Amino acid sequence: AKNGLAQRKEANARRILAKQGDWDIYGDDAMLHLYFKQDIERANEALLRVARWYELPHPTGRDHRGEVDFAAIRLVRALYQSHDLLTEPVREAVKRFYLTQDFSSMHGSENHSLLFFVSRYLAAQFYAGETFCQYGKTAQELLDEDRAYLREFIRFRAQRGWGEFESCGYGAEVLLAMETLYDFCADEKLKHMAHMMIDLMLMDMAEDCLDGGLLGGAHGRIYEPAAMDNLGSPLFSYYVLYFGGRYASEKEIGRAHV
Repeated sequence: AKNGLAQRKEANARRILAKQGDWDIYGDDAMLHLYFKQDIERANEALLRVARWYELPHPTGRDHRGEVDFAAIRLVRALYQSHDLLTEPVREAVKRFYLTQDFSSMHGSENHSLLFFVSRYLAAQFYAGETFCQYGKTAQELLDEDRAYLREFIRFRAQRGWGEFESCGYGAEVLLAMETLYDFCADEKLKHMAHMMIDLMLMDMAEDCLDGGLLGGAHGRIYEPAAMDNLGSPLFSYYVLYFGGRYASEKEIGRAHV
């Protein structure tokens, strides 16, 4: 029910906004704070750090090229969702990130491909008339190429299924990419395809729900923390948000185990 969804959305946002300590390295917490117009200065500082991805040491010491697309999808969402709240240094850093730096991952897996092409497509849409120097192409050229790629990508996955089927970690990244594409894409056909794919993925999640709360299924590319604690997985957070279930109350979060 819509009322239940609204209540779960509000409760989830409260939990995240109340978190203490360091924020995530990709900008999720910063975007949420900007959405609710809270702690705007700190949120801008966090997004500036993300936009300077290649200019600063990696927060955890990994190769910068590994998950740069994780940063790209969040920065492009921040551009569209909270542009007026971004400071000028952040806007400049984000623009430099998209127009001069290669934000494709060194990994060629399914979720990385989708994250990159959605990010680049929406960046090309935002920076119309600009040239993406690192790729040697104009925004219009990338817009045309990436639109065609994404239409074919979504169509292929709808027909053949996802290789990283209901991955507890990467499935959430795929949903983030699809939702970002749906929210900000100006092409109506591509927007509709993203909407249908989101519905298909949520249907799969609902079908694999066990006992009103446990997200079962194949879980392609699952890692130990998510396997041992279902509620700790990003994909399950989507399940709780959209479907509720017996683990949806705040007091249960973090306590139920597979």
